[in-house]
Amino acid sequence: MFTIQLEGQDYLDIASAANFAASDKARPILTAVKLHLVGDTLSAVATDSYKLVTIKRDITELAGDYATMGELLVPGVTLLKAAKSVKAVRRELPSVLMTFNEDGSFTISCAGDIVGGELITGNYPKLDTVIPGASGISETDAIAFDPSQLAQFAKVAPFNVKNVGSNTMVIKTITDKNRPMRVESTDGRTVGVLMPVRMN
Repeated sequence: MFTIQLEGQDYLDIASAANFAASDKARPILTAVKLHLVGDTLSAVATDSYKLVTIKRDITELAGDYATMGELLVPGVTLLKAAKSVKAVRRELPSVLMTFNEDGSFTISCAGDIVGGELITGNYPKLDTVIPGASGISETDAIAFDPSQLAQFAKVAPFNVKNVGSNTMVIKTITDKNRPMRVESTDGRTVGVLMPVRMN
């Protein structure tokens, strides 16, 4: 068993990645958010195969047998359900404790509320090669993006924050009409990918 503790806002940011997970239960792997620990940073990756986001946030505490952690496939709906219990008390967000057990079960607890479930088993797609580099925008001609898919970025951190400036989306790469667009936050800790649509 091991536990990961996050500041409340950092948990909300990580959980917001679930808005990019698939809702189609025929593809159970893609209904998950992949959590992966690198040093003191927790990375969340979600995709429905049309759009993709990766969000990185620092953890406050790590305890237990985390050396064997690997990739955790947490159901996106459970992350979002737990996020509803993260409410400010006297303007402060409480911390969130995520507990993962050897039997594949997990709990997410915050201010006395506990949400739990089972991890999704399987191999999450290797997505590193899908994300374009952060080079400048290439000259392009008539590339179309589905506006409803683009609007989904407003559901993930930090683009979902109301503060002016903190939610700025930077378009880094559009290469051609067959390759994805890369967008990222100004701090580079959230990276999104959106596939273009065919024009008739």
